[in-house]
Amino acid sequence: MLKIGRNDEYMNESFSIWVVIPAYNEEHMIGKVVREVASFVSAVLVVDDFSRDATAMQAAEAGARVTLKQGADIIVHFDADGQHSAQDIPSLIQPIREEKVDIVLGSRFLKKNDIPFVRRLFLQGAILFTWFFSGILLTDAQNGLRAFSRKGAQAVIIKENRFAHASEIIHHIAQSKLRYVEIPATVRYTKYSVGRGDSSVKRMLQVVGRLVWKKLFAD
Repeated sequence: MLKIGRNDEYMNESFSIWVVIPAYNEEHMIGKVVREVASFVSAVLVVDDFSRDATAMQAAEAGARVTLKQGADIIVHFDADGQHSAQDIPSLIQPIREEKVDIVLGSRFLKKNDIPFVRRLFLQGAILFTWFFSGILLTDAQNGLRAFSRKGAQAVIIKENRFAHASEIIHHIAQSKLRYVEIPATVRYTKYSVGRGDSSVKRMLQVVGRLVWKKLFAD
């Protein structure tokens, strides 16, 4: 079991707050990320997507759980590559704690972030793509920092793999008429995180093509 030094300035004992970190071949960053978020939440769960490196071992050594057998009132989704800031978690979960919304989405475009030009162009395209297929116009459609209430998490049934799940979440928000809000979020572009993103461009384009085909011909 994970024992975490909670940050009592932000946490409320009446809320069980879990952070879920999907990870694939992130052995170099996952331990640091787990330790960074630990003081802001009740528990950390790392979902290892059949990594070929030591991701699972590094996550376990940092204190993350490998199974989830108890309920959470709030679930925070946090990327494994170190680009998010754990300092954003309190403001991310606050609208849910106040029962104003079901889902909170982080946005790198609602505050000053140094975003590489090519990445900015791709993200703007993702915003338009998501708007076209879901009817929801966001300022940042591919931000991995999100928070779900219990109701919101139960309404979002993820079936798509890898990057496609981000569009799937927005689709469920529209279909289930979930209450949502975007908040400013920090994104730290390091050499490591940029490299991870660049290596995934081909897969992103494949995902877009498959979603377009599914929308136009499979529905």
